Amino acid sequence: MVKIFKDILKDKDKWLQSEKGSEFEDRFESALKKDGYGRLLVCDYKKILSHIKKNILDKESTDFIENTFTSGDLKKAFFCQPYGSQQYSDFLVLTEKFIK
Repeated sequence: MVKIFKDILKDKDKWLQSEKGSEFEDRFESALKKDGYGRLLVCDYKKILSHIKKNILDKESTDFIENTFTSGDLKKAFFCQPYGSQQYSDFLVLTEKFIK
């Protein structure tokens, strides 16, 4: 599991003290970068989204999505607001095995 998710589970109060969602997002992004994750640009993740869109848009799904894009920088990366809407995930994190 990515270190940040362990930290959130361990110290929920610290992570929930943000007054604005943007503060939480900034801290989340900083923590990912400290752990070696790189932010992907729009042109880099359009291909990924076309393959996983159905799974991402399924509001009932709680399953991790298998990361089949494990070459190069795509095994330790993230992108923000892929759909530009509050109805969907603000962050998608690509690990060696899953997209979380």
